[in-house]
Amino acid sequence: QQQQQQQQQNAMAAQELVKQLMEMGFSKLKATAALRNSSFDLIDALQWLEEHADDPDSMFEGNGGGSVGAGAGGGGGAGGAAPASSAPAPAAQQAPSPMVIQMAPLFAPVLRAIALVANKNMRPHQVLDQVRLPAMEGDGWKGLHATVRRIWAGERNATALKGGLDANTSFFVDKVLELVAVGADALERQADDDTWAAMPKDPEFDAVVQQLRPMLQRMAKFAVARTRDAFGQGSGMLDEKEEGELTVFIDKMEAAQYQLKTGWEMVCAGVRETGDLLECVSPLANGKPDDKSARLLRTLVQLIVETEVE
Repeated sequence: QQQQQQQQQNAMAAQELVKQLMEMGFSKLKATAALRNSSFDLIDALQWLEEHADDPDSMFEGNGGGSVGAGAGGGGGAGGAAPASSAPAPAAQQAPSPMVIQMAPLFAPVLRAIALVANKNMRPHQVLDQVRLPAMEGDGWKGLHATVRRIWAGERNATALKGGLDANTSFFVDKVLELVAVGADALERQADDDTWAAMPKDPEFDAVVQQLRPMLQRMAKFAVARTRDAFGQGSGMLDEKEEGELTVFIDKMEAAQYQLKTGWEMVCAGVRETGDLLECVSPLANGKPDDKSARLLRTLVQLIVETEVE
């Protein structure tokens, strides 16, 4: 009996995870497949969904996509068997899911960038319209891109703007409208590097930078020396051993899917404008923005500027 109760609890937990993903705009088939392929860990499931954004639902039919629970376990804490349900999927809730509310602070720079464009500061417009908003649309924020364009065109009626949107996307639209009302001057004072790049915050990035900082500092010092030589202001005696070791490091980073090589060549040639460097960062194979490479290049530029003023 105790085992049966545990199975029922696991099945309920698994169904709740499916429901959360469906509330974000994913189909039941895809949500179930994502959870099964990620040991029912919600964060890993979101990553799986991002990697399979272009896969049609038909790929997952006949593979247990309509129900969850059997064999589930791992990070999501779900396991046991759940009976398949013939009931229709529940309608979208009027309130956003708790997970989306928790995610909102991470997306604050993107929402602020949208509001800046609505207030006629066009600096983040291109990256929003061509990169970030299409990526978010693919991640399940259905209708957000078109709605943002309406806001940019001057529309401000929240009820009309949210018509046809799910609760989670509507929540973000409300946040954007609140920021639009703040005004351009206040938004520009609040804007940080993530805002201008229309990039969500990454709580894990600081740990990556700390690990790579010694090599990034060496890259910064060498780039400064190379630039000074190029402009006839250096000693003309670059350390060939250091250059060789940095080249090996950059090749290893490229192999680890960090796009550093082109940006490295640009900073050595004297480029210091972050926007120019980020233009050389190509989208990932799945079409999504390569935020981790962009952040690393941005950090490198900051270290170079600090080195140049020492």
